[in-house]
Amino acid sequence: MSDDEAVPLRVYKVELLIVDHDKLGDKGIKSAIENARYANRCIMPNVVALESREVQWTDDHPLNLRDGWRPAYEALFKTSDARACPECGVALPDSDDAVNRHYETAHNGRAG
Repeated sequence: MSDDEAVPLRVYKVELLIVDHDKLGDKGIKSAIENARYANRCIMPNVVALESREVQWTDDHPLNLRDGWRPAYEALFKTSDARACPECGVALPDSDDAVNRHYETAHNGRAG
């Protein structure tokens, strides 16, 4: 096969959730993904866009739950009407009463 021959090749857009435990920051995360040594250069990732949000992290944070992280992720990053608790990142309900109950039960009444 010559360099001039076109061959079919699939291109992917991948959305990842990365928890930055080492505090690499936006540039560090981008560099880690793009400069990783993939065997035989099997993939060549380029970070096209990167968004970040700050949360108050604990081991029981919703993003740290294997089966329960998705609602917190969607509340933090989606452009829908979903709101996220600034303290823990969990998706907040629409009613103010339910939001107040969340702060009472999850944060001892402290509002973010």
